[in-house]
Amino acid sequence: MMTIIFQELAIHSLTSPAPNIFRIRLSAPTLAEQALPGQFVMIRPLNIQEPLLPRPFSIHRVLGDRLDILFKVRGAGTHMLARMNKGDPLEIRGPLGKGFRFGEEEELVLVAGGMGVAPLLFAAEYWKGLFQGKARKKLRVFLGARTREELLGLDAFQRLGAELHVATDDGSFGEKGPITRLLQRVMVGRVTGVRLLACGPTAMLRSVQRWVMKKGIPGQLSLETRMACGLGACLGCVTARERGGTVSYVNVCQEGPVFDAREVVIHDRT
Repeated sequence: MMTIIFQELAIHSLTSPAPNIFRIRLSAPTLAEQALPGQFVMIRPLNIQEPLLPRPFSIHRVLGDRLDILFKVRGAGTHMLARMNKGDPLEIRGPLGKGFRFGEEEELVLVAGGMGVAPLLFAAEYWKGLFQGKARKKLRVFLGARTREELLGLDAFQRLGAELHVATDDGSFGEKGPITRLLQRVMVGRVTGVRLLACGPTAMLRSVQRWVMKKGIPGQLSLETRMACGLGACLGCVTARERGGTVSYVNVCQEGPVFDAREVVIHDRT
């Protein structure tokens, strides 16, 4: 069983790759060694009184003994993080949750909507590492965002040799419209030997879920949801899952955030 690490870490660097979007890099050898794609960490700034509760963040990248967190300013907690400086201390808890699962697929398809790119770059780099020096595998990435400025990870995915398909809501880069429409147009006909991973807004995940079910493609969806503890104690991140015709309610922080597309029931609040 993986050990959950509680520790205080200083910010190694804090950068802003896009307006209102920030990247924190941490020097965290033990955490970086244990982390798997799709997992997350709970973060709380130290030396301040509010916010009291930590916030969940996907692990964006693992680079040697360093770990990247990518986030968008959305409330008091992320606003406070964005105002911090190099060397400021953070309380870190992780790695948490169940991440993406890989097999012997010939092709990996990633579908990211907006900040949904956060866990998928780590997934792509990890997957490429699994098959390094072996038979050539295909990586296909569908990136969607509201505007060109909010498209993240283009260069990193290109360095991995990914086939990139891009869409923006306003048409400022790539195709205009939802990324799911581009996905369905590009991947027509019979699809075999593929595994699909997706993360993004609820409407996008619902569309991806319907499509993979129709196509019979193994799919995994990473849910974006609010959490208070990350350990399953507060029961604040419950979602429905259907197995064998029986619906049960599970904690996203423990049974997810990654779920089988055939099982998870996506609600409006995820």
